[in-house]
Amino acid sequence: PRDVAEAAASGGVDVQERRRLQREADPATLSDLIRGLDRLRDVETAKLVVAKISVDSDAVREAAVMVLSKAPAAEVVAWMRTEGLTGTCGVARALVVRALGTLKDLVARPAIEALLDDPYWLVRANAAKALADLGDPASGPILAANVDDTSSKAWIAKVDALARFGAAGTPATKAVAAGLSGREWQVRLTACRALAT
Repeated sequence: PRDVAEAAASGGVDVQERRRLQREADPATLSDLIRGLDRLRDVETAKLVVAKISVDSDAVREAAVMVLSKAPAAEVVAWMRTEGLTGTCGVARALVVRALGTLKDLVARPAIEALLDDPYWLVRANAAKALADLGDPASGPILAANVDDTSSKAWIAKVDALARFGAAGTPATKAVAAGLSGREWQVRLTACRALAT
């Protein structure tokens, strides 16, 4: 009876299952356990899944993003917008912002825009992609003002995202054109594509 009450209070993820997630060290098994959650119904389980992103495993990270992106409970989305975007693990912040973009969570837009100058390049790149996924025209000028980046990967993501905002990207034309003389072919190609749109 007590376990049933705890399971109901946790949104259906029973305490034993959460403990197993917490203790599991094998990345393949952990990835399977996370995928088995199907949908996040409570903040405690979401915190646990996001904490597991620090495990050095692409399978675990992709499983976490998949679960975070599957229409979680409203309280989980609210947690993702706040604590989920401010954690100390850069990879976790990057994957939470990616999930919010996939969810098209417009309420998160200001928090996502603030991540365009995050210290970690993947957070900046995923924030740009998330803003493009949201498609809110108000983000165009903010993205244009933050298009310059020291990381070529983040720069490419920002410019690709900016291209989806059309005329709102005009103020960044000079910065994008500078990419035409970039050292990396991917930067030059991205600049060409963005300027052609």
